[in-house]
Amino acid sequence: METISIIIVGALAFRGAASMAHSYLNKKFLYLPLFFTSKAGFNILQIYLYAAIPIAIFNGYSIDGWLGMFIVGIGTWVGMLIANLILRFNPTLQFFLFGSVNISWTIYNTIQLL
Repeated sequence: METISIIIVGALAFRGAASMAHSYLNKKFLYLPLFFTSKAGFNILQIYLYAAIPIAIFNGYSIDGWLGMFIVGIGTWVGMLIANLILRFNPTLQFFLFGSVNISWTIYNTIQLL
């Protein structure tokens, strides 16, 4: 059950960050919070986009080992693609809610491994 939760949370946070970055690149600033219309906000989105799959892989490894690493990594990426097709609610809300939960979960898993 925890594996499915990590996949869903990671996929929704990844989808929110990707949608916000897409809005920034297409100059659709009305869809973004004020901070993310700046270069610094876009850099934070880029960092999260580059780190989303490694975070998912780490969380999967910390729960189920190598098999969990593979399942959660692929599941997060595929889940983001599915969420992009199905979900149409606010990507900013997705990024803030699920991104913060995903980072908190990663910190918790890191502490558990130590």
